[in-house]
Amino acid sequence: VLKMAQKLTLVMFVVFGLLIIQTFDHVAYGRTNYPHGSRPPCTMEDCKEDGPCKSPPCKRCSSGWWGTGMCAY
Repeated sequence: VLKMAQKLTLVMFVVFGLLIIQTFDHVAYGRTNYPHGSRPPCTMEDCKEDGPCKSPPCKRCSSGWWGTGMCAY
């Protein structure tokens, strides 16, 4: 049987572990130092909504849960 202090310590480790994992989330997307030969230039534009993504062939902003935060086509 776990005592109250042990339970609180366990909860703190879980919470801090999740916070640490979240800090590495920003590495999942972003611009690269190397050009992408097959991607049009509009895919390198940052966005939060579809407004800035109107130059062809881009039509929408990939800003969902698993999106990149950049224009997409």
